[in-house]
Amino acid sequence: MKEKKVVIVGLGMLGASISEKLKQLNCFREVAALVRRQTSVDQALELGIVDSVGTEPSKVLEDADLVVFCTPIPITISSVKSYLPYFKVGAIITDIGSTKNILMTECVKSLASRPDLTFIGGHPMAGSEKSGMEFRNAEIYQNAKVFLTPTKDSAPAAYQFIKEVWNLMGADVMKIDQVLHDEVVAYASQSLHVVASGAARAVLDHEDGELCAAASAGGFRDLTRIASSNPKMWREILENNPAGNITALTHIIEELNLALELMKTEKWDEVEQFFAKGKALKDNYLEQKLKNK
Repeated sequence: MKEKKVVIVGLGMLGASISEKLKQLNCFREVAALVRRQTSVDQALELGIVDSVGTEPSKVLEDADLVVFCTPIPITISSVKSYLPYFKVGAIITDIGSTKNILMTECVKSLASRPDLTFIGGHPMAGSEKSGMEFRNAEIYQNAKVFLTPTKDSAPAAYQFIKEVWNLMGADVMKIDQVLHDEVVAYASQSLHVVASGAARAVLDHEDGELCAAASAGGFRDLTRIASSNPKMWREILENNPAGNITALTHIIEELNLALELMKTEKWDEVEQFFAKGKALKDNYLEQKLKNK
């Protein structure tokens, strides 16, 4: 690995975190970045999170052994296609997008004319409601779960290489089918942003919103923290995984309707059981997380 060059495409919070961590690890010959604006070039060099950075894909990508796309899903899909002439022979390409099925399908299709290239999708279960290079955190991937979605035709050596890179950053890698991935993350992550935004809208847009805000405490803060995330980014995520999120949100709404019906019919013992089951499931989840640390 030490003789290889890695290029991070996009230096937002997550991309900059990868770049800074890999530079700290000193495991690549060169840690480079491809960005769109000269201001990003200047900022990255000033922060010292790359060895080199540029805005011309033909120059930045020509000798890159590993390319990591840290861009919005539509941009990753279009860029993989438009950068085909610039990728080094035998390069390995991956990404960190939070939906995989559409992205994998489109990127693998684009690479059909370049059988020397390998694309393996990736998704680290790590992040923040903050965006931008200035919010980078080189330790954000420590103990994080990272899903990789190779196809049946993916070279095993390419998968192992990407897995090793994530392991070096402290992440725990899991191989998963791209369709199953989108179903799972819709439940575990994506749909919860809709819930958080719905709660923020209901409470703070209430006719007595100022009083509601004054009465809010830790529960409101914790439930709605992720409602501060980038709206455009979350539109793109849901747009690229509608089926998974519709299924997940339908299930969540069914649970909320159950609680609502129990309250309407004053079945308070069953309301308590509703909370008891939720507590038991969450406590078991926390116990398993602790065991797996």
